[in-house]
Amino acid sequence: MREIRTSGSVRVKASNGRSTRLAQTHPELTKRTRIVSRSEWFCFPPFASRTGLSEASFRLIQDILINMKNDPVGAALLKKLNIDGFTRGDAALFDGIADEIEILDARR
Repeated sequence: MREIRTSGSVRVKASNGRSTRLAQTHPELTKRTRIVSRSEWFCFPPFASRTGLSEASFRLIQDILINMKNDPVGAALLKKLNIDGFTRGDAALFDGIADEIEILDARR
């Protein structure tokens, strides 16, 4: 399994399994949309760092992302992205993604 170093995950607003952003921008599409299958929950969007990034730089970037909800400009950006904010993550959150990658790699 691949090693993944996470900087955190994102809390996303959702409604009835549909993206509220899509519902806001294209309600005509979401009205006609039905869920045919649900995948396992994946951390969205995953933020990961390169292996050679220093611990200090990693922590600085992580702190900026986690605290941006407390900054007016950061909060405005999060609102535009329809994201509540970032949380500290655990590499285990990405196990499902890593498993899917291994399945795809095995098929090649």
